[in-house]
Amino acid sequence: MVTEFPMTGSGKVQKYKMAEMAEDEYLEVGSRNAEVGNE
Repeated sequence: MVTEFPMTGSGKVQKYKMAEMAEDEYLEVGSRNAEVGNE
């Protein structure tokens, strides 16, 4: 869940930053799930 969106200086939402954050979170969760599965 996002509490606030990354914004430019002019107040526009930085969609590419949100995509990067979502990808990082997805990869982090995936690696945690892989660790649990290997036990």
